[in-house]
Parts: sequence; C-alpha cells; structure tokens
Amino acid sequence: MSKIYIGTSGWAHADWKEVFYPSDVKVGNKLEYYRQFFNTVEINSTFYHNPPYQTWKNWALQTGPDFVFGIKGSRFISHILKLDNSLEPIKSLWQGVRLLGGKAGPVFLQLPNQFELNQYRLEKFVQNLPTKLKIALEFGHPSWYQNQVFSILEEKNVGLVLNKDTLKQGIAPITANFVYVRLPGTDGDGEGKIEEGDLAVWAKSITGWLERGLDVFVYFTNHQQARAIQDAKELKNLLNC
Repeated sequence: MSKIYIGTSGWAHADWKEVFYPSDVKVGNKLEYYRQFFNTVEINSTFYHNPPYQTWKNWALQTGPDFVFGIKGSRFISHILKLDNSLEPIKSLWQGVRLLGGKAGPVFLQLPNQFELNQYRLEKFVQNLPTKLKIALEFGHPSWYQNQVFSILEEKNVGLVLNKDTLKQGIAPITANFVYVRLPGTDGDGEGKIEEGDLAVWAKSITGWLERGLDVFVYFTNHQQARAIQDAKELKNLLNC
C-alpha cells in the first residue's frame, strides 16, 4: 500500500524557537518534538559531511517506528565530482544511510545549475548505485530534462526530484516507484508562504500518485519563520493525513 510522507527540510532551524518549538525544548530534543507532528524530515547536514556512526543511530532512536528520513546527498558527489568517479563516495554515503534501517528514505542529489547534460556520466553513475539505495536527482540545468535522461533514470529506478518549476512546465515524469517533491516558498528568495491554491494543486497530483501505488515524499524548504511547518500542516490537512 502506498504511503505519503510530508515534512520539512531540516528541523533544527534557530528561528523556529517559540514559533514551532516551545522555549523549553532543548536542541537535542527537537527531533523528538518534531516527530509528533510529521512522519518525515529531510537531513541537510549530510550535504556537507558524512555524519559519524552514532549520529545516524541517534536519529533513528529519536523517531517513531513509522518515521522516515530523506537524505541530502554529499556535495562532493554532486558539486565537486559532478557524478564522475563517484563509486567510493556513494559506498561511503550508503554505509551511513543503512544505519537508519527501515527509516532510511530516498537520498536526493542536487546538481549545480551550471552542470549541463552529460549522459555518459549519468549512465556510469546509476550503474554504481547500491541496489537497496533509493535515490532521486534534482537537475539544475534545463538540458537534463529530456526523454533519454528519463529513460536512464527509469531503467535503474532513480527518481526525478519534482518542484514547482517542473510541474509548472509540465515536466513531471515518474521514473521510479516513489515520488520525491521539494517545495520552496513562492517569493523570489523561496521563503514566502505557499498559496493554498497551489497546495491544492499539489494535493491533487499527490492523490493521483498514491492511487498509482507510489510512495510520495514531500519536503518544504521555506524554513524562515517556520513557514515550512505551516505549509506542511496545510498540505496534510488537504490530504486528510
């Protein structure tokens, strides 16, 4: 049975204190408080470094049995290597992700805007992925959005990260047995509140994906003033979940 996971990108934002987190919630207890409201969160620190063993284990211990983590993949893979010669870094990342056990959701890699289509690198990259690792790619450059790329992703069950721009442009192919959505705010810096009408459009799409038997992961990135929390709660209400 398909499942919907709705949450935010990160949970330890300082400006959420007294907006979302009560003043007496300590930093080390924020994740335990957060999980009372949401069944997923996107880990961002993994973009900068691979956390130590105990950190991965603590994240798993601080969350309930049905909680799932989305994981932002290493910038070493996405921005420095740009998918090239990435076998060892992928193995290193997988060694951490697997410590989450059944709470490990998809890893997403956010490729830089200047990185244009390189089909050879993409093909080599997807061939090196561990079979149990769910991964989704977010392409910054428009040259990647073409059918030959979608076919490569689909063959290896690699997801395409969807956002407001891909859906608006009608680019929303489903290339894996899950859907990964990242939603910034609606203003220029991506931090504004999302309009209810836009959330309703996403709710309709999500309902369709769930009916197709796809698990759906949705993360709001407009963290300033806890707007991501507000939007995540509104989407949950629209989907009655």
